[in-house]
Amino acid sequence: MSLEEFKFIYWMEYAHRMWGRALGFVFAVPAVYFGVRGYINVALAKNLGLFFLMGGTQGLVGWWMVKSGLQVVFLLHDQPHLKVPLYGRGNTSRGEVTVSVFGCWCSICHCACMQIHLAYSQLYDCAGTENRLGV
Repeated sequence: MSLEEFKFIYWMEYAHRMWGRALGFVFAVPAVYFGVRGYINVALAKNLGLFFLMGGTQGLVGWWMVKSGLQVVFLLHDQPHLKVPLYGRGNTSRGEVTVSVFGCWCSICHCACMQIHLAYSQLYDCAGTENRLGV
């Protein structure tokens, strides 16, 4: 591997790491802000906390994958070939799918709860008992 190839990989990994930290920051700051102001109920707070934990776990798995390094495998004619360990790639893929499915599930549940709340308020004419979101 040449120095230029290494620099490219290094800066891609660095940008990816910074992107993950920025996502964590962009996710955590509004969650704390709205939680302190009382806009987040207990069930949603648990889901948001689990999302944050899952994102951090993805970061740890990514760090573990980078820490484990590349493996040198000799193929035909004794030509060295660099390879990422399969257990690292498998764990990151499983984590991505898990976070995506959980996100979809939480979104669907939240939308369904809002629809039930709106239907209930219209059915029983609860216009004078608005919650903090104005619904």
